[in-house]
Amino acid sequence: MILKKKTIDSRLARIMAELILEDNLPIHMEIGRASGGNIDVLISYELEDEPAYLDLIDAILEPIYSL
Repeated sequence: MILKKKTIDSRLARIMAELILEDNLPIHMEIGRASGGNIDVLISYELEDEPAYLDLIDAILEPIYSL
């Protein structure tokens, strides 16, 4: 199992959670402490599910890069 702890913007965390639920991705996301508009998240997935995690990141970054 791969664990990644990140501190990200709370709006981005919400988008990630929505995409995980909508697409029924094999990714687990735990929400932690919030501070100043940022939130701590712990993301976990199995090694064989890493492509799904990378697709999730691409889906989030694509609109940002197109600006």
